[in-house]
Amino acid sequence: MREKFLTGKMFLTAIALFLFAITGCNRADTTSSQSETVIPPVEVSEVGNQVYEPIEAEETPSTVDSISIHDAMRSARTIIEIEMIFVEGGTMVIQGQEISVDSFYISKFVFTCHLHAHTHNWAHERGYLGDLHPVQIMGSGGCLNRLLSWSQAIVFSNYISIIQGLTPVYWLENRMSPILSVREMFIEVFIEPAGMPSLVQWLPFFIDWNADGYRLPTEAEWEFAARGGNNSRGYRYAGSNILAEVMSNFEHSDNRWYIPGQKRPNELGIYDMSGQSPEWVLGPWTEYGNFETMHNPGRMAIFDFAEPFYLIQKGRDHRIWVASPIPEGRIKFQPDSERGGHDSSLMTASVRFVRNSGL
Repeated sequence: MREKFLTGKMFLTAIALFLFAITGCNRADTTSSQSETVIPPVEVSEVGNQVYEPIEAEETPSTVDSISIHDAMRSARTIIEIEMIFVEGGTMVIQGQEISVDSFYISKFVFTCHLHAHTHNWAHERGYLGDLHPVQIMGSGGCLNRLLSWSQAIVFSNYISIIQGLTPVYWLENRMSPILSVREMFIEVFIEPAGMPSLVQWLPFFIDWNADGYRLPTEAEWEFAARGGNNSRGYRYAGSNILAEVMSNFEHSDNRWYIPGQKRPNELGIYDMSGQSPEWVLGPWTEYGNFETMHNPGRMAIFDFAEPFYLIQKGRDHRIWVASPIPEGRIKFQPDSERGGHDSSLMTASVRFVRNSGL
């Protein structure tokens, strides 16, 4: 009887071990597929105002291997300088159009809260910010992503240029003074009857493309850099075929709270161009397709807000959980939304600076 009991017990134990092994293998395979599976390219389509592509659940960055945003703030390196990466000029196809760009420098990281605090307080001391208050300079958490409106990005480009003794890029249309306040970029048109919101009439401004100061990239420059420039390996995203390798997804974070430089850089050593937040480019929105090679598209001496007029953001569209973190992704934005108009959720975005080559 005892021998039969032991035989039966051994048989049940063997079955249990077999089932456990199968379950464990399946669980391990599932985890592996979530973090390592290469997703084949999908066709990019345009719906509404944004070009986007669906992101599959198993492709999205997981928070399992990520620390909380508060722990990351304490441990991450504070970025207090603008590190620039050289991008050698070359050619590529953008929106079906062959274009070429000259060499330029682009910032390794997006604009951070720490840099913003120093720049904001510098401008405040000189009366450029009107009635805005100074901001507190953070400690070890100063490397958080900082979002700006498009007009703020223009003005802060000039601020940083002047602080570093460089020639500003953006000037009033008369070319006599650099733009030093957002209020210099538009005039308000009031609507009757009283109490109705005002409209904004954006004013033309001059762009000095020969200046050695900081500026926003053109769409062509941004996309060329995001793809890896002449070092491109043809990745689907900026630096990898796997989104989780290049886009942070800290617990309880959104586009304004991610920490630059925590994931894998692209082929040129640039971080987060398939990141948690969209980024401003100079604009305006242009439909390509002239079938002739265009050199440095998007460069104009006078930036004029002709109607209808749209600006461009590149990268992830954070309004919905549908993303366009591929370099080709582009999002339309009407600039009057800064005064309560259209697409108000896209009022702010990350900022990445560019300088001309030969620094």
